[in-house]
Formats: sequence, structure tokens, C-alpha cells
Amino acid sequence: MPKFTNPALMHTKAGALKSPPYLQGQKKADCVKSHRLADIITKQFTPFLDRQAAGQAAGQSAEPKKSHRDRELERDINKWMCLSECMKTTCEEAKAKGAKSFKIFKGKIGSVIEEINKAALTYEQVEVPAVSGAFYLAIDKNYTRMFVYFSKGFEMVYGVEIGNWVLKSTTYNIEEYAELQPPDIPSVKDIRHAEYKNWLLANPHLCWADWSWAGVYHWGMWMERGYNDDAVITKDTLKTSQHMNLVLPRLFTSLGNLTRAKRILLGAVDQDNRDLWVKMITALPKEEK
Repeated sequence: MPKFTNPALMHTKAGALKSPPYLQGQKKADCVKSHRLADIITKQFTPFLDRQAAGQAAGQSAEPKKSHRDRELERDINKWMCLSECMKTTCEEAKAKGAKSFKIFKGKIGSVIEEINKAALTYEQVEVPAVSGAFYLAIDKNYTRMFVYFSKGFEMVYGVEIGNWVLKSTTYNIEEYAELQPPDIPSVKDIRHAEYKNWLLANPHLCWADWSWAGVYHWGMWMERGYNDDAVITKDTLKTSQHMNLVLPRLFTSLGNLTRAKRILLGAVDQDNRDLWVKMITALPKEEK
């Protein structure tokens, strides 16, 4: 266990955070794994085909049903989230009695929560059955969807076996990447990472090599502030160490499996916004994709 656990000692005289401490005075380079030893798993999956293969393995018909396709899966999930007239009547009766928030259940698929005030306060109390297909949905007093949590979203998209593999392999890849490319410590002028700084100060015992548990990366693009009004590629995507040139694309291949699942689930929750974001990304210049 590290001895360097006093948050007051984690700042330099200039007020910036120090780099995490090292065991027995080791240097940073001594704690970083060589990229030659990296074992980042990269395998792309296609949701529709994987669900079809899972169905065949379970003894279902080899002929793909229309409902198995991704857009149909989105529509099915969307239908599960819709409230019946009877359920809306129950909501209206509860609101008429002055209820601020209440819960109604919809079959075995999932639970629907109606929140009128301060919906976020109840998120920590959500209990969703740990079965594929169960979800939690928070809606406001106008029945607008505010928040959705899928208990096993990857299983819904890829099937049980591939869904679990995607989750575990991507988790492994992110931890592996952190051992190869330790995250930067926020500078004293970097106000965007205030929460990251607070977390480091509150958890000095985790700020220790092998690095896997302490770090923030920004992969992709974000809106630049100041002189540039256009979206820009993030530093962690564009300016990594040279030895990471081959590793980073392989990690992105893994993250792509998550993106495909999220695209389907987001389409089920809010297709209009999902389609808008896809359109924006599609319109980007080739070198920025």
C-alpha cells in the first residue's frame, strides 16, 4: 500500500498536482508496460448477424426474421417503453393525489418511473432485474423520456455470449491501454477537469502504478472554445506517444463494438436525436472520422 496518502502533499509549490507516486522511488517509465507486451483484443461484431447466430445456436429457425434486424429491434424496444392508456390513467390519478414521484411496472420487461420533481434524486435507488430486456425509464410529468438504464443492453443487441464478451474485452482493453499510455495529470489552469482533480485528491491510494484505476481520456472530438468555433479532434486521439500509433486504432476497434450497441439502444429511446448525430458524423471530412 502506498505511503503517500496525504492530499495536501499532492500539490507542487506552484499549486499543480504532482504525478502519482511510484513504488520504491521508481520512475514513470519503469511502471509503464511496453506496447510490445500489449494484448489488446480487437474483433468487430455485427449485431444483427450475432443475434441471428445466437438464435440458431439455441435451436431457433435458421431463417432470419424481420424483427431480428437492428431497426426492428429498436422499434420493439421502443414499443416496450410506451405506456398504455391504462398506465397513463394510473399516472394521472397519482398526480391528482399530489404524488411527487411514483413507480409503475410493465410486465416482466422492466419498470417505468414517473418523476415530476427532481428525478435525478431517485436514480441511485433504481433496482432493475438482472435479465436481458429489463430496463428502467424515468419520464417527466408530460411523459417525456428523461433517463433510461438497460440492465443488460449489450445482451439485447448482440445476444448473451457475444454481449458479455464485448463488455469484458473492452473493459480489459481500456485497462491495458492505461498501462501503456498513462493519463495526463490536469494542469493548474485546466478548469475542465475539476472533477478529475477532486477525485484524485479524494483517492490518493488509487493514484498508483499500474495506473489502471486513475485517469480520464477524451477520445473523439469536442467543440473547441475560444478562437475556434469548429469541432476539433481531442489530444488523446491525435497526439499520443509514437509507440501508441498501432495500439490506439486497435482500441478504437474495440470501442466500436460499444458504439454499435449504443447506437441501437439510443435509437430505441430517441431516434430523432440519434439520426441527427449520425448525420453530423457522416458529414465530417474523411480525415476527421
